[in-house]
Amino acid sequence: MSLRPEAFLNDPISRLWQFPLGDELVVARDDVQGLFLLNGTARFLWEQFHDFDHLNDDADLARTIQSFAARYGVSDCLARQDIEATLNGWSEGLLSHARGNGIPKADPSSVWHCPARNGVVVEINCVLNGRGFRVLLDPGDLVEEIAPRLAAVAVPHLPPDMPFVTFGLADRGDRVFVFRDRVCIAGEESAPRARAILLQELTVHCGPGRKASAILHAGACGTASDCVILAGATHAGKSTLCAALMAGGFYCYSDDSSVLDRQFRVSGMPFPLTLRKSSWPVLESRFPSFTDSAPIHRRSGCAVRFLPSNLPAKSSPAVTARALVFVDYRPSAPAKLERLRPFEALLALRQCGFWVEHDRGSIARFLDWIDRLDSYKLTYSLIDEASGVVSGLLA
Repeated sequence: MSLRPEAFLNDPISRLWQFPLGDELVVARDDVQGLFLLNGTARFLWEQFHDFDHLNDDADLARTIQSFAARYGVSDCLARQDIEATLNGWSEGLLSHARGNGIPKADPSSVWHCPARNGVVVEINCVLNGRGFRVLLDPGDLVEEIAPRLAAVAVPHLPPDMPFVTFGLADRGDRVFVFRDRVCIAGEESAPRARAILLQELTVHCGPGRKASAILHAGACGTASDCVILAGATHAGKSTLCAALMAGGFYCYSDDSSVLDRQFRVSGMPFPLTLRKSSWPVLESRFPSFTDSAPIHRRSGCAVRFLPSNLPAKSSPAVTARALVFVDYRPSAPAKLERLRPFEALLALRQCGFWVEHDRGSIARFLDWIDRLDSYKLTYSLIDEASGVVSGLLA
């Protein structure tokens, strides 16, 4: 069996960007979104094979297998199997031919002229940081998903002299398309995913010169000057913890998406927190009127209530991130804070989901930020203990 990844031999090696991070390595391609994370073992093989010129040379390959076996204390047979598996994985991902983004094309003007909806469009005007936005939605699920999130920044009419950006969201059955000033910028699989794109775009475009360098699937809470980013998978308890920190006097800058600007500051998202039914009893003592006054909405078949943001009205301040914490709710588990190495933080971010602007300089700056930022894993079961730990990081 040849170990040579033939699929990539016709592409120049210069398409690969390499970023050492401690004992590990981060690799990216100029034509494929995302980062490839190589642990110490994979980095060793990468540095042996990165030019791919001698992979079919039996003598060179034998020396590499022996070197790998000696370094990691395994047999030559197991070393060869590991090397084959690693290279096959690279051939299907890191070293594969370029892949498209899978977003079908759409006529941008169709968002405002939709025969399937009888041409009806729901319009919501918003002001954020003194900037105007006009949001046009297909009626139905998109309105139910998005309108409650925009209530705090909505206005009856935009001032006649205020420049504005128009966003349109169109449901085409298999995809929900997001448009900015008639240009299609995303095609998402569901209304919640399209809503996340819209809120991120509003946050990015509400400040002069503001630009998103990275977006993390994370909440963020803190003071008027800095914050702790709270990352985690869906149902990890991010929103509940953010709400508890709000009750403790901290600002909630986001509960689901953390937009990082060019200085990797968190841009405030003054939209309500989404709280599932399981969170309501936990928060009832902190927000006595919450369960009585907040209406129940349906989101993806689940009952949710929205807790208003406590950021200054219609504003999106940017604050420095002091730490990155990955929250992990586990019943009956005592609160435990463990420090993570930068590479471990990247692996955890990959599990949660994140985006970084895809050019060599931006990736290098993002990795430098991760390398300098204190990162932790927080395991907890009691919300008071968890909020106490985060409060301590902000003290």
